[in-house]
Amino acid sequence: MVNAVDNVKARLYVDSKCVWYEKPLLESGTLGTKANSQMIVPHNTVCYGDSQDPPEDSIAMCTLRNFPN
Repeated sequence: MVNAVDNVKARLYVDSKCVWYEKPLLESGTLGTKANSQMIVPHNTVCYGDSQDPPEDSIAMCTLRNFPN
């Protein structure tokens, strides 16, 4: 399965269903100027819900300059 959703809650839901039904998942997404891709194979790799980015202290200046709205 390939994930193309736009929020963390939906990603966690799809991840949990792929683990439950033992289906591989290609997870990818962007947030501002950051990008992520992850291949998830249930019971062989870390799942999307098992890892989280540390909270950011502030918004990067390049994000404000390139994405002002």
